[in-house]
Amino acid sequence: MSENKLGRYELKSILGQGAMGIVYKAWDPEIGREVAIKTIRLELADSGFEMDELKSRFLNEARSAGKMNHPNIVTIFDVGYQGNIAFIAMEFIEGNDLKEYMKSKGELSFAEIFRILYGVSSGLDYSSSKGIIHRDIKPANILLTADGDVKISDFGIAKLPTSEVTQSGMLMGTPAYVSPEQVMGKKLDVRSDLYSLGVVFYELISGKRPFSGDPTTVIFQVVQTPPPKPEITMKGVPPKLQDILLKILAKKPVDRYQTGEELIEAVKKLKGISPDDIDLTKKLKFAPLPKRKEKPIPSNHIERIMAEAAGGPSDEKTQVQVSDQAKTVVIDTSPTIQRKRKQQRSIRQFVWFLIFLVFAFGYYHRSTINNLVDKILGKDTPSNVTAANNKNHIKKPIKNGKTTSAVEEEKLVPVLALTSEPDGANIFIGGEDTGLVTPASYQIPEDAPEDMALEIKKECYSPFAKEFKRKEVTEEGFAAVLEPMKKEVKLNIEPADSQIMVNGEAYTFTTPGVIELSCLKPMQVIASKDKYKTALIDLDFKTAEEAYNLKLEKINGYGYFKFASSYPVEVFSYGQKLAAFKQSYRIKLPQGKNKIEVVSKSPVFINNTYEVDVVKDKTKNFRVPDSGILTATSEPADAKIIIDGIEMENSPVNKLKIVKGEHTVTFKWPDGIEVTKKVSVASGKETTIQEKKP
Repeated sequence: MSENKLGRYELKSILGQGAMGIVYKAWDPEIGREVAIKTIRLELADSGFEMDELKSRFLNEARSAGKMNHPNIVTIFDVGYQGNIAFIAMEFIEGNDLKEYMKSKGELSFAEIFRILYGVSSGLDYSSSKGIIHRDIKPANILLTADGDVKISDFGIAKLPTSEVTQSGMLMGTPAYVSPEQVMGKKLDVRSDLYSLGVVFYELISGKRPFSGDPTTVIFQVVQTPPPKPEITMKGVPPKLQDILLKILAKKPVDRYQTGEELIEAVKKLKGISPDDIDLTKKLKFAPLPKRKEKPIPSNHIERIMAEAAGGPSDEKTQVQVSDQAKTVVIDTSPTIQRKRKQQRSIRQFVWFLIFLVFAFGYYHRSTINNLVDKILGKDTPSNVTAANNKNHIKKPIKNGKTTSAVEEEKLVPVLALTSEPDGANIFIGGEDTGLVTPASYQIPEDAPEDMALEIKKECYSPFAKEFKRKEVTEEGFAAVLEPMKKEVKLNIEPADSQIMVNGEAYTFTTPGVIELSCLKPMQVIASKDKYKTALIDLDFKTAEEAYNLKLEKINGYGYFKFASSYPVEVFSYGQKLAAFKQSYRIKLPQGKNKIEVVSKSPVFINNTYEVDVVKDKTKNFRVPDSGILTATSEPADAKIIIDGIEMENSPVNKLKIVKGEHTVTFKWPDGIEVTKKVSVASGKETTIQEKKP
């Protein structure tokens, strides 16, 4: 190990320090480029994992974040570890972070603020689609360049095992920017990151954060106190922007903007905003950007850090001082919030237990419960009247489906209550389809045999079977828990060290091996390796074979495809984003056959896959098809409409701009009934499809 080297990377200077490691500027001699190296001290993690497992989880999580490819996210190139120090090599940005820019410039223009808001929102929506949440959005993690680029740094790193909420109630985050649900240890989604972005937005507009004070005070305010209305004095910004800022900082995620795109659209629609300030086609430069501070690396720096990480004596010279506001700090929330949450949970559990006892006791002793209720309400009802009333309402089953009461004797047909988890399963009695789906009540015929057989079946689930005697039927009936059907598929991948993605997520797999396939969800397996063509297999439970060989083909050359489009699109290949453009773009591809996905949701809906043949050193032209218009309605109008496998909205879908060609439209009503139709859309013309529930 050389003096100041991590893996193959030669460390040049120190850029800063986070809560658990140092950030370096480094040189990659193999590629010949500058990179930023972020180190993480794994032994400082309170994660509950053994070191080997922690390293494995770190690599998997970081590789998953590294699969993201978006213009507003800093690209991760490589991950690894040396001793107890994990490191991530990422794109080095020539510029500085928003925190330093705010310090040097003071008040930013609204055009600059909107460009930052748009860039970060776009990056968060993209990462959310990949299942990755940042968890530490703040000015220090938003990078700006002189050319007007906005990039989120440390993306996905905050989700690594080193920063999970621990059993002791420790929270990783920057107090002023964390969301209420992050403080309380709840499951996070993109709305948590958008809350943090809202704090940044608030600060940029008003010059101060919504909450201030020591960390404990701020945490309490984040959870309990509504944010104050921001003072808006910026020229050209309407006061109505207050409503947007307060909505994005709502305590409950459901009350906020649900996506970054929704937030951006709300800002665009504000009356009084200059069109020039929200024009994303205009060239904008963040200038003058302050020069990034770099510190020289002390002699034997890495050797000392490695010794400290291994449990040796620390060396104060290796510590880099940064301000508290730049740090992602650890805050102990257990004395307050965690204790309160446990108390509330205990109270809820006790109340539900009491309710259960009341219902259970009441089911078998209704007269006793009625008398108790009457006493509580102050009613002086004679017990013999209460008993008589109860006898008139309780029917007692006897043989052959007959019941008696205190008033009369009558013949009743027993009713069998049937439920399943999940709902919507078909009910079979004696091998015959009853035409009912769960939850349902089945009336047993008078001439039914004493011994009966029940089956509850749902596609993709193992059937539930039960034999019972007619006389044993109770009001509770039967509740079936259906297990999803699964099967194993043998998979051999060459080369053996290929990186594996399953449905867009990094997957640890030793080849040859076995992968478990669920009937509920098709599986796409993608294998990739540098200097090899990416390969994939689409696996469907019904058609999947017992074994597959996936051999990657070596790349022997490249060609080009020049894409042209009349509307903005994104181009993907095997799940990797290649480009996003409005009119034209030239893309480099390995020679031979390649699968290309062209995707857009707005202003034109397209989700098409094409197989293109690339010729070495040649350029071919490819034009994205023009669009038409599709209107889809249902009767009743409560059907969910799904186009080409993507959920749109409830009926009707009006005048949707959509790529010309054939599309699959599915109408799905709340009770589970579905109808699927094919529809052909012509260029420049409107096509209407109407579907009535069967």
